[in-house]
Amino acid sequence: MTNSIDRRALMGGALGMGAGGLALASGIAPANAAAAAPALNALPTTDAERSAMIRRMRFRTDAGYIWWWMRGETYAQQGAKLTPLFGLLFGSAMKVTPNADGSVDVLQTEVGFRFDLNTGKRLRTFRNPITNEDISIPYTPVGPTKAHYDPNNTLDLPAQVGGAMMQLHHATDRLYRVGEMVAFRTHTAAHVQTEGQADRDVNDLSILFSPAAEALNPKVTNATCWVQGSDVANYARWLKMPQGSGNQTIRTVGQKVTSLSDMPQDWLAMVEEEEPRLAREPEYAFTRAQSPYRN
Repeated sequence: MTNSIDRRALMGGALGMGAGGLALASGIAPANAAAAAPALNALPTTDAERSAMIRRMRFRTDAGYIWWWMRGETYAQQGAKLTPLFGLLFGSAMKVTPNADGSVDVLQTEVGFRFDLNTGKRLRTFRNPITNEDISIPYTPVGPTKAHYDPNNTLDLPAQVGGAMMQLHHATDRLYRVGEMVAFRTHTAAHVQTEGQADRDVNDLSILFSPAAEALNPKVTNATCWVQGSDVANYARWLKMPQGSGNQTIRTVGQKVTSLSDMPQDWLAMVEEEEPRLAREPEYAFTRAQSPYRN
């Protein structure tokens, strides 16, 4: 299907831990921690169960707020050669509102930063190793953007996001069991058009995973969830890469949390420098003026 979308409508790496260790590490208490674990290899058997599981993992099945963070690295990709550019730390605030017909509305604002891979400090400028040019890194939040998901989790978004047109193909792959975990893969391909700037193509490939005891339990409204993400795309426009310089590749890990204070402290500190209310007031992410899409 094709829709218009903020390409990071979504979006950690502790897959080798047991379910108990993962839940402890997350800081999220499942709605019914005493629920019996589903049978090994159990997965949803109906479309309704599948849809509910995905919503329980990605968002929540009741009304409320969630936050996602993602941390990783950005590379310049030239053929099979990867050149590290910088680290990135993104956070998304989401307000989830279920509707009586089984659909759900999600209001989202995303704020991202880049940091030095050696020091961990935020970058406002950096020396591009491909062009040897000093580049200014802009502050470019996206949103708030309203997304509507029908009862089958099909996306329906505005024709424009912050003034940019985005044509989207989004697919959710089959579900997987990995021991006591359940996971699903997604692939979002977006074609981004912004007046006066070159078009961009972005491929976002993610794997979301949760303890099966939570993700498959209808009594749990908000399952503990982590994400491993990879992006392959044209370079961000502000990188000023000349034609023929290859593509941009990103890899990340991340986690869903249930309060603003549970977001990474370095992300909160960076937000505080730019928009103090956004770092302190959960509701402000959804009432602030919409930022133009500049990337």
